[in-house]
Amino acid sequence: MNCMQARKYLSAFMDSELDVRTNIEVLEHVEMCGACAQRLEEQRQLKGLVAAHVESIRAPEGLRARIMASLTAAGGRRLLSWATWREVASTEWLKASAVAASIIVVFGLVYGVLLAPPTPLNEGAVRAHMAWLGDQVPSFMVTHDARKARGYAFVKFVRKPTVPLLDDEAFELVGAVPAEIESMNVGHFVFRYKAVTVSMFIFEGLDLDEIAGTEKRIGDGFVKVDSRGRMNLVAWKTGEITYFLVSGLPQSDLLHISGPSRAGR
Repeated sequence: MNCMQARKYLSAFMDSELDVRTNIEVLEHVEMCGACAQRLEEQRQLKGLVAAHVESIRAPEGLRARIMASLTAAGGRRLLSWATWREVASTEWLKASAVAASIIVVFGLVYGVLLAPPTPLNEGAVRAHMAWLGDQVPSFMVTHDARKARGYAFVKFVRKPTVPLLDDEAFELVGAVPAEIESMNVGHFVFRYKAVTVSMFIFEGLDLDEIAGTEKRIGDGFVKVDSRGRMNLVAWKTGEITYFLVSGLPQSDLLHISGPSRAGR
């Protein structure tokens, strides 16, 4: 794949919208081409900038109430008073919204950033795990190559965190995919352990308090444990990186392979 071909796919690659083969071809090109890697990083930063500005925009206090009052009083006539129209059109909120919306449309971010329904982190992680089990993740890279898996899963990350289970021979790497849970970039790795599938989700800058569950102390560290149906979840934090295991394994097994437990051996 050359630069012209790769750049055509960068936006879809960043949003995990390509098929597995094309994803791998783009990834391999970006790893070897500094110019395309820089272009991908610029698009990633732009997406983050737009998302940050969209989240910070607030309509003026009372504007909704005044609009609704005008609609109620219209009775089939002009829906809004000229005063209300002038207020809407002159607000910095509307101008900022228009700019942000234009950028979003251009870069195809509406679906991923604005329309995805909010779900708790735990439910989002379980859904992502179940999607893989149901073969519903077309962009998933099937590979036993740890280097390729890390490069692919962390393509949206500022830095490349460690993946503890990659260094353990008891775990067979199945593959990886870059994902989003609650609008946060996530590196999703899939392993086989004791003939059972284990998903490891890796977050940057996520506070452990944002994860639902019961806190448990293990050695010198803490973990969060939770259950959703037949799935068990264990999460812990190391520095600025939060690790989240989801599997049908017993919770005792997940606790045994968690970071704090491994560190105490």
